[in-house]
Amino acid sequence: MINQIELFDQYINGELSGTKLTDFEHELANDEAFLQAFRMHKALVLATKEHGKNYERIADLHKNVKQHKKNRRRNIRVLSVAAASILLLAVAFFVFDNAEPSIKQLLAENNIAPPMITEMGIHKVDSLGMKTAYKNGDYPKAISLYEQFSEPPIKWHLPMAFAYQKAGNFPEALSLLNHLITENYASAEQAKWQKALIYVELKDWQNAKNSFQTILAKQNTKPAIRKKAKQFLKAIKKEN
Repeated sequence: MINQIELFDQYINGELSGTKLTDFEHELANDEAFLQAFRMHKALVLATKEHGKNYERIADLHKNVKQHKKNRRRNIRVLSVAAASILLLAVAFFVFDNAEPSIKQLLAENNIAPPMITEMGIHKVDSLGMKTAYKNGDYPKAISLYEQFSEPPIKWHLPMAFAYQKAGNFPEALSLLNHLITENYASAEQAKWQKALIYVELKDWQNAKNSFQTILAKQNTKPAIRKKAKQFLKAIKKEN
């Protein structure tokens, strides 16, 4: 089984695809601890790459400290390098904790595919293929199958809005989201968030700003969503 560090590295190196990529991004969007662990790991990877070091090198330095205790001069040199490496990592942690993420980073971390729920009634058989295409990231095929339904269930609106967004059909994506919001369906709050992300992707800063401010204005907005909305507003301010 792949451990978490290997999974993070595969995502950073663009080695994840299909359901593995979809599941990973869904975890980033829904698990705050998982997201923070990933961002910390990414900061460390970038810091070590920038200075031409890696985790194996740091481990070797610590090994050398123990193996060459009798050689004082060598110890001092190795300890100095090891201390510098540890200091570098400490700086990376500090930068990670204090740096404001960019628009690009925020979109990558938050623009995640909502889960597609297969219809269990009359649409069951036909919707299985659509769900598979959607989960595999084949959004054009998912859209093609979706558009064959004369009256698709409301629960499909949110994931299919995401599919239209990924396919570049932003008007259709916004139309589905606006319907959920106007009719105040159960997924209306998620629709507001996805709508804000679309405006960010389109670089429509004023509408994006208004959307995030609307989300923040609600008293019952979850703390994690509130935090992310504030991060987007700060990043948008830098763009103007």
